[in-house]
Amino acid sequence: MEVSYASIKKDISVFNRPKVVFYGKGNSPLCKKLILMAAHYKFDLSVKSAIFCFPEHAFMEKAEEDATKNGTTLIITTSFEEAIKHASLIYTESEKETDKLTEEFDFVVKGKVINA
Repeated sequence: MEVSYASIKKDISVFNRPKVVFYGKGNSPLCKKLILMAAHYKFDLSVKSAIFCFPEHAFMEKAEEDATKNGTTLIITTSFEEAIKHASLIYTESEKETDKLTEEFDFVVKGKVINA
């Protein structure tokens, strides 16, 4: 399922200052889309990814520069606990991940889990 900028903007619009989490491959197109959007739409973003799937260094340098200019925070981590702390909503890449997060961590996440 392809997620559009409009759908992401709609998902985050219900939160005052959302913290979005991406749970999956940090170098995936969806993750990169969220990283680029974080600074533009001024939301904080944490990415939980395996270290070998982190976004490319040059891509992250530019993204972090843009985030700093706009007062947003980007975190790329291998720690699930660090990533989901204070999450408004979580994006995943698979239905299996969405089901697991919804079942096990619903009490932690005060927003919603979206299978993108």
